Amino acid sequence: MPADLVEAGASFVAVDRRDAGRVAAVLSEGADLLVDCLAFTRADADIVMPHLAGVGSTALLSSKAVYVRHREPPRSSVE
Repeated sequence: MPADLVEAGASFVAVDRRDAGRVAAVLSEGADLLVDCLAFTRADADIVMPHLAGVGSTALLSSKAVYVRHREPPRSSVE
């Protein structure tokens, strides 16, 4: 993490997103930014969704499978 961010009070917390209890504990204190790089399914996104009230901004990187309706195959972006 850049020194100027540390000096300004920023911190970085890495959490195994599959550990719902740890996700809840870390986010219970709030955060300016949550970056989740492993939201591949709706179930993955559902783990963090209940804990976003105290989060200023989120960046959830996901696959199209998160947005696909039930039983529809993923669509390519070339369609």
